[in-house]
Amino acid sequence: MFSGLRVIVCDNETTGLNTTTSRIVSVALSGVHQGRVLAGYATLVDPGLTHIGATHIHHITAEVLRRAEAPSFELVGPRVLEHLEARGDATVVLAGFNIVFDALMLHNELVRVGLALPALQLLEVKTLAEKAEVPGGSLADLAEALGITSHDAHSSIGDTSVTTEALLRLTDKLHDADPDFRLEPFLVPFDPAMRVSRKVVRGGKVEEEPLSDAHQAVHDLDLTHKARRERALRVCIAEHCAHLVARCQDGVTDPERAWQVAEWVGEQLDRDDIDRITRGRLLSALAMATGSTGDGAYIQATFDWVEARLPEWGPCSPGDACDRCAADKGRTCRYLAVRYALVAGYLYEDDELSADRAKAFLPHIPGDKRPGRGHPPTGWFGKLDRAGDLDTAGYGAQL
Repeated sequence: MFSGLRVIVCDNETTGLNTTTSRIVSVALSGVHQGRVLAGYATLVDPGLTHIGATHIHHITAEVLRRAEAPSFELVGPRVLEHLEARGDATVVLAGFNIVFDALMLHNELVRVGLALPALQLLEVKTLAEKAEVPGGSLADLAEALGITSHDAHSSIGDTSVTTEALLRLTDKLHDADPDFRLEPFLVPFDPAMRVSRKVVRGGKVEEEPLSDAHQAVHDLDLTHKARRERALRVCIAEHCAHLVARCQDGVTDPERAWQVAEWVGEQLDRDDIDRITRGRLLSALAMATGSTGDGAYIQATFDWVEARLPEWGPCSPGDACDRCAADKGRTCRYLAVRYALVAGYLYEDDELSADRAKAFLPHIPGDKRPGRGHPPTGWFGKLDRAGDLDTAGYGAQL
């Protein structure tokens, strides 16, 4: 199966999902030759940003990169290309769970430093999973289905390790079913004009989300420019986009843009021409952007505004539910989760719990001198307690 192929499994952790504007903060490569795993390469990458997005996923902050003295991609790029060099007559194959995304991220980072990916083929592991009829809606689902223990999920090293093992098990499974099985029919030449497939979960099944030409065009845009971002997001709202939260997050690259996105999303929530699913997604986007401003007073003011509006929007019902409630997967309703997300955004800065914010939320914490009996709780916790919002107060206290 692997004869004549030089396979390198890749995974990147990034600041977002937009392959044009997002940046790599961690990369890992693992070689596979004749079905055997070879030595690889992995490193953190400092993109030179003061605000690192998607830290709730990969837990890599600007402070983590600084402490690790992470190299820039200008230094990392040549090392990556060394691992992708052709050797002999073997065809170079870059493999990954969602490899088009990872390949485009590498391509754009290399272009920024005056380099380029060599000619290579792409192999998408989740496509092999579909061929083998193994559940693979996500890498975690695939690992569970194949009995692979996942260590350090959402790190480039951990995900590359799982993807490599999944590749080997899937090819073995496919070869057992068909001794003439070959990987070549699953290879696709890399092209910088490729687009990342958009998939959503409906009824427990992963499906392609059909995008109109206008919708696809705005998904390809850089959303860091305010006017362009707002035009693009209006299209996503009109198209009932399942990726609306992620697209809002693509526009949040620093606290100033976080303010802009939060203010704009707040205005959209008052529209009377949006359905419950879209409003729920906007609430999630509002919590994300507001938390990224780093402004504690603004986060609390946004919480109060949302809390006052929630009764007007009403709870989800079987016939009028947010996407989470409609999917019935046990995830917290977006109209409830927004309160928890805003409290978490207040307590955490760059994915690190702020001791000062924690004491401001709940001034008397374990280890502190406790007030006398009957002393009313203070801080934001006390405010929530007096308002009868014990769920959110308890959630914040737990954090």
